[in-house]
Amino acid sequence: MSPLLRRIVIVGGGVAGLRTAEALRRNGFSGELVGINAENRLPYARPSLSKDALFRSDWECVPLETTAGVRWQIGVAASGLDLEQRRVELDDGSTVAFDAAVVATGVRARVLRGTEAGLTLRTADDAEVLHGILHGDRGHLVIVGAGFIGSEVAVTAHSLGWAVTIVDSDPTPLARALGPGPARWLWEQHRVRGVRTRFGQPVQSIQRSGAGYHVTFAHDSVIQADAVVASLGAVPNTEWLRGSGVDITDGVLTDPAGRAITVTGTVVDGVVAVGDVARTPSRTPDGRAVRHEHWAVATTSAQRAAATLTGRQPPVELPPVFWTDVYEHRVQVVGHPSGVESEPEPGPRGFCLRYEGGDGTLTGAVVVNWPQLLPVLSRRVAQAALTA
Repeated sequence: MSPLLRRIVIVGGGVAGLRTAEALRRNGFSGELVGINAENRLPYARPSLSKDALFRSDWECVPLETTAGVRWQIGVAASGLDLEQRRVELDDGSTVAFDAAVVATGVRARVLRGTEAGLTLRTADDAEVLHGILHGDRGHLVIVGAGFIGSEVAVTAHSLGWAVTIVDSDPTPLARALGPGPARWLWEQHRVRGVRTRFGQPVQSIQRSGAGYHVTFAHDSVIQADAVVASLGAVPNTEWLRGSGVDITDGVLTDPAGRAITVTGTVVDGVVAVGDVARTPSRTPDGRAVRHEHWAVATTSAQRAAATLTGRQPPVELPPVFWTDVYEHRVQVVGHPSGVESEPEPGPRGFCLRYEGGDGTLTGAVVVNWPQLLPVLSRRVAQAALTA
């Protein structure tokens, strides 16, 4: 480890930034850790926002426990990165000098023109607002956007007694993330419980109408709602990096070690990106750089970045793993569920589908209610990627 590495600044108060701090300490870094968080909160677990946070009547946002010894500056946002002077500029006019910097600013909810009136769910503040609505007078909830967050919000709202409609412009939502078969199965779990779906129908606008909302479709049909959640994906929080020279096309472009890359293709020494703001080369056949917006990536990218900054050997890269809950079912995904989809393999309480590339190698799998199988499949996907 370089003796010149005395202060590391972590920009972003999410799990990825916190896990990076913890990994730096495990790797022997004993210098100063400064955290910059635009939210007026200490780091907390975000995946629970669309699950327990909405369902439990007594939910409170509790900070994650840590012994990393980070000096957090909360309620202040980064506004610039000066690579020449090695400092982070803040929106209150102050600056923080660094020997190394961790970009962990995450993502925010995508808001499309005409959908500004819908509620979003990306932060604890968002969750508190939606929690209050769902635990109030029950009515009709429309969810615009059939992604994982939209599905999980629908589960909670239905369980709390709301009538729920999910709409999406995509005729087969989640097919690319889960594979066609598991995606059809997931939406059928909603339909058999009375949740209505309107797929392949673009929404033109969400408008307030008295105490409720009007959701207008591109073909001018309208449905009324008592509440609307706009779950239309995410946008990386990279605006503060404009003018820094870092490539921020759909996130912060990095090399395999997590180091930021400039628009001219050079590696930025001492600046790494972690979590869902990082766009890192993948093990897909074309090796393209991609962002992963899943909890597990926060830990794996943090370990990789900490190893890079402290001169350690990066951990062996494992295939991406994520999960979602659909009523009583746990759906787990490993690798990339694309290619040739197998027939469902029945398990003790669920099933599994495997995916193979054109050369017959295992690229991914989806497991439903069969957690014992996931480690086995993860190893096989990793081995297949190493020999590809």
